[in-house]
Amino acid sequence: MIDGPSKLPELKKFFETDQKLTAENTAADFKLDYYFCNEIDGLKLNFQQFLVDDGKSKILEIETNSQINKTIFDKYISQF
Repeated sequence: MIDGPSKLPELKKFFETDQKLTAENTAADFKLDYYFCNEIDGLKLNFQQFLVDDGKSKILEIETNSQINKTIFDKYISQF
């Protein structure tokens, strides 16, 4: 999303990091509730459960598409 690096051919190699792991094992290690989503329907469902005040600590992990992130961020910023 930073103008300089986003225009470089080395963007994928040096500025973006693909993660093969999730936070699921970390949540299990610390006995935390874990919610994962990578689509809007999953986000709606998991976010509601994540916000329930049940006294438990939780992790909500959201996987996004790096190609779409900048477009969405730019639309959001243009509102201000």
